Amino acid sequence: MTSEDADSTASVAAEDAATTQQETASPVRLTPEQVVEFLAAEPLARAALVQITPAGTIGDLVGHEVTDSGAVLLKFACLTHAYTGWLWTAAVARATPEDAPTVLEVELLPGPDALVSPPWRPWEERYTEYLEHLEQTQKDEAAEDESVDSEESQDPAEDPESAQEPAAAVSAVQESASPVTAAADPAPEDPDSSTK
Repeated sequence: MTSEDADSTASVAAEDAATTQQETASPVRLTPEQVVEFLAAEPLARAALVQITPAGTIGDLVGHEVTDSGAVLLKFACLTHAYTGWLWTAAVARATPEDAPTVLEVELLPGPDALVSPPWRPWEERYTEYLEHLEQTQKDEAAEDESVDSEESQDPAEDPESAQEPAAAVSAVQESASPVTAAADPAPEDPDSSTK
């Protein structure tokens, strides 16, 4: 191994160590004074939001969130009726501690009361669930059909209660019909018989 190869290997190792250190760096902690400075950048955040939406859709500042990277998310109410509960959000940070706050990005994010779609699930998973539901529905319908068929095929002679029901119904009809027929007018007399 030449000295150049050794230097190259050491350089790559140092870069890897630096990258690992950056990836595992502890979160940036902002002091309350720094957070207040970012909150004072509200006009800057509104100016950035106006570049993507009309000013009339941006409501009051309703909150903020400090991220692990040291940025502060300023959250504004969204006044668009279709996005009730959503928040216009501007990420404000400093490139260096000496720099003035600047806007990193702006976006519309769902708030805690926002109407959002359910989590996405792969088509195959949803289709499998649909097939299982369809199979269960078919089994339930088949079981219901079998129970209806078995009730219809039952012999009335086997069930004493069902055998008595038709007889009781017939006698009730006969009893109600008897007084009506007895009270009917007698048949008219033959007109020829009265003259004789």
